[in-house]
Amino acid sequence: MKIRISKNAEKHLDDIFNFICNISERAAVDTYNTILDEIDFLEKQPKMAAKEWLLEEFSREYRSLVVMRKYKVIYFIEDEIVHISAIWDCRRNPDTLIKEVE
Repeated sequence: MKIRISKNAEKHLDDIFNFICNISERAAVDTYNTILDEIDFLEKQPKMAAKEWLLEEFSREYRSLVVMRKYKVIYFIEDEIVHISAIWDCRRNPDTLIKEVE
C-alpha cells in the first residue's frame, strides 16, 4: 500500500504543529513526528483503525486512527492507496469533522 496525504490533511498537521509550537517547540516536533510515525503503520496494516462512525453517511468507508488520544487521522482506502483526508483534533466539536474531510 501507498500513503497519500491530502493538502487538507497537510494543513491540519501544520496547524497542529504551529499551535503546539506556541507552547513548546519540542512538544510540537514530538507530536508532529508521532502522527507521521502512526500514519506509516497504515502502509502495512491499512485496516487497523476502526470505521469512523461520524462519517458513516458518506459513500466511502472512512476510518480513523487515534493518535496520542487527542488526534484522529481520517482516511479511506482506494486502489491500494491509503488516502489521508484529515487530521482532526478530537477535542473539537464533532460536528466540524464532516466539514473537514475531503
